[in-house]
Amino acid sequence: MRKDIEVQEAVRQMFVGVAPERAGDLQELWDKYNPRFNILPDMGPEGNFIFDAGAYVDVRFNHRALRVFWLASFIAWEAFRAVQESDQNGSTNLVRFHEMLMSFKALLENQDEHVDLPLPDGVPDPGHFPAVDESADRRAAAELAIFAAGWGLLHEVRHIKHQQDGTGATPGDPPEKFWEEEFSCDEFATEFLLGKIGEYADSKNVNEAHVRQQSVGGIYMALFAMTLLTSGKWEACETHPAVEDRIKAVMKRMGSNIDENSFVLAHDAFSALGAVQTGAPNPFLQG
Repeated sequence: MRKDIEVQEAVRQMFVGVAPERAGDLQELWDKYNPRFNILPDMGPEGNFIFDAGAYVDVRFNHRALRVFWLASFIAWEAFRAVQESDQNGSTNLVRFHEMLMSFKALLENQDEHVDLPLPDGVPDPGHFPAVDESADRRAAAELAIFAAGWGLLHEVRHIKHQQDGTGATPGDPPEKFWEEEFSCDEFATEFLLGKIGEYADSKNVNEAHVRQQSVGGIYMALFAMTLLTSGKWEACETHPAVEDRIKAVMKRMGSNIDENSFVLAHDAFSALGAVQTGAPNPFLQG
């Protein structure tokens, strides 16, 4: 396990990268709660996928978890591409989308300590950002993956805040108390990424809608990754509310001022997933 200063600084830089306008808030958060980020092995007694928070200060994750956010973003983008390129009869070719879902499943189940399964063709290694003139689509998917991972880590930071403030669920509490905490953590991560975008846009004299587009898109990618991670287990359980309820709550928090491009990307991703996985959550369906 690694929890050295390089790990702490890397996570802080990720947060600053996805929400530069929150630098002051980040410092206050660190000063008060002192979260500690830990990178664990990709295979061990606690399972292959590790992404959680506990012991009042520790946020734990492994490289496999970060790879999950990365690949999920590219899978969503493939769904978007496939739906947008549907033929005149409305037929959508989801063969590659399905193949990428199988790669995602293999990533979670792989027993190799170093998670060295090759990624699908066209998906760069995590952390590699293709040049825009090389592939604008892949560049966009890569950038959204970082926002998605940032949202996920911010969710876990909120768990740490609950623990230290004494407001979190504890063993023996009814499921509703655990669900309430999960909704709270989702809301915190969403608010952190979106709450001060207007201030940032004004300070940099840039278009607020363009800034918001990337943050909203990243949040949708995090929700899509969460849906893929819980494949077949989307209903409420003792510790987590139903996945679709969580997604809808985040969408409500984002409000009606949603960038159309981000909306379409998420809509197509969830629609494609529903086409290949029976019962998959689709928050965009009416009723």
